[in-house]
Amino acid sequence: MASTKIGDTREQETLRVIADITIKLANGSLTLESAKRFAKKESPFTMPQKLSVDGSEPRFQSISKDAYYYVNPNLKIEHFPLTNPAVRDVEYEIVEFNHDPTTQEILDACETGTLRRPERDEAEIYFDNVPDSRDQLGKSPIVALCGSLLELEGYRCVAYAELNDFGRNLGLRGFGDRWFGQCRFLAVRKFAL
Repeated sequence: MASTKIGDTREQETLRVIADITIKLANGSLTLESAKRFAKKESPFTMPQKLSVDGSEPRFQSISKDAYYYVNPNLKIEHFPLTNPAVRDVEYEIVEFNHDPTTQEILDACETGTLRRPERDEAEIYFDNVPDSRDQLGKSPIVALCGSLLELEGYRCVAYAELNDFGRNLGLRGFGDRWFGQCRFLAVRKFAL
């Protein structure tokens, strides 16, 4: 759902949505089939959603294993640095692929001129507001590459948060690893268009 900016006319908002879809089609982060399903209102693909994030919430200052289905034992709070603990509005995008992408492909798609990777607080707030059913999350989990880029025992990886049909996970994924093509990846707008 595109958010309307104060002063935006309906035409400006429509042009912004069309531009977003065109850019995503060109860079491969949106498949033509997904765009067609979206146009027919049949797709889980969503337009940007704007939410208020408060990075100073106590739950973002530590990792409570009770809040997650799984937490990789190598992860520490330092692997999820928060650069902005203030209250702020964040606009989200979902990035999809029509193949099993590598971690590097996802990072490239989520770090563009207009997008960046979310921080953990931004991902968790988005997860709090996901309307998807447990069945849909089982078929299309939502993943946020929101943590640090690490090297563990010579293995280059990224810390991530995931919401699937079992609940929330905090994990590590290697750069050479492939993700299932059904996964949806969370990105955040760097600035409003």
